[in-house]
Amino acid sequence: MRVLRVIPHLGLGGVQRQMLLAFRGLRELGFECEVFCIDYEGEYAKQFQAEGFPVHLKKFQSRMDPLGLAKLWNTGRRFDIVHGHMYAANLAVLTAFRKGRRPSTVAGYHNQTLVSSERQTERLRKSLHRPTAYVAVGEAVRDSLIRLGAPPERIAVIRNGVVGPAEVAPLPSRAVGEPLRLVWMGRFAKQKRVPFLIDVAAECKRRRIPVQMTLFGTGEFHEKAMARLEDEHLQDVVLLPGISRSIFDELARAHLFLSASYREGFPNALLEALAAGRPAIVNTIDPNREVLGDSGAGLMIDTDVHRWADAIGRLVENGTELQRMAAEAESLGRKFSMKRAVDETAGLYRKITL
Repeated sequence: MRVLRVIPHLGLGGVQRQMLLAFRGLRELGFECEVFCIDYEGEYAKQFQAEGFPVHLKKFQSRMDPLGLAKLWNTGRRFDIVHGHMYAANLAVLTAFRKGRRPSTVAGYHNQTLVSSERQTERLRKSLHRPTAYVAVGEAVRDSLIRLGAPPERIAVIRNGVVGPAEVAPLPSRAVGEPLRLVWMGRFAKQKRVPFLIDVAAECKRRRIPVQMTLFGTGEFHEKAMARLEDEHLQDVVLLPGISRSIFDELARAHLFLSASYREGFPNALLEALAAGRPAIVNTIDPNREVLGDSGAGLMIDTDVHRWADAIGRLVENGTELQRMAAEAESLGRKFSMKRAVDETAGLYRKITL
């Protein structure tokens, strides 16, 4: 079975990482997978190609670019499945293939907020009957699709998976007075609330709670974050090393993962932290609740600086509690295997091509 995934780009990101992991698993099950980018190729493109997954590029000049749609149609008709990711790519897939019975089409959504404008909402609603199936990465995403009018019977919830480290490292030892090492990984985008995390670090410093916070990643707010650290003399508390290519090495050096995002789909960074046996403090949004449940692997706290600093201070003082949470995290992380996600994806593909 041949599968074409359509995506805006293969830049560094959680969706792109999930796609590469899925391709590896699907190939073992006999699927042939390729990628079609409608914006630009991005940093991950070379890795896809090096691993034998061809990457096609046709930069769309507009959402309904006729030349782009023609290239997508000519490429996609050789496949059994054309699977889009995110709003723009989904719109391209459903426009290019709305009149054909083959290939089967899948619209994939990765965030609980599906659209960002009334115009996007109108376009999405007009296309809701077109895909053969939808993939939602979590229940919150599924609920958003249903509220917009997507047929519930066509929606498959396939939660993201993670390939964890070969061996989970124990929490680093910490002498009295040594900082608790806090870590965050992601894009410096508005929805991630990086300024809030810096506020938490500043409050910990004000209270003399020993912490060191490392924020890995890059993005539109990275330079502003660097300037703020200089202005407020927080360079000794918050580090901004940029992108890390060794996620689990960085997590092995940390004690606690943080995420203050106000919207997610099924948060990859949190899954990676759990797979590494690292407990978390996260914002109280439905996708985080879906991951953590009542496991005890993390704390869900509304984005209140003082409450977050209180919680971090308690864990600084109570190493036993931190160790208990770490054990819960390691146990929970095993639930979200990439094999499970690949098997569910393969099952959906087979079902819709019968």
